[in-house]
Amino acid sequence: MSPHILIDKMLDAIGEYDSLDPSGVEAIAQITAHFMSGAITLEEFNHYCARQRKAVLCAPRRAA
Repeated sequence: MSPHILIDKMLDAIGEYDSLDPSGVEAIAQITAHFMSGAITLEEFNHYCARQRKAVLCAPRRAA
């Protein structure tokens, strides 16, 4: 499967209330791994990192 599709799915999952990765740590690890392997460009890396940050900031908060 394309790295772009995998990253998109991970970023979309951050916004779900019952997300297993609400802080996006796994997403950023996968984004970095795809960048280091050459599967995505620097421009795409920056784009996905910005999307990850926005997804985390806009994600629903869990009760303490």
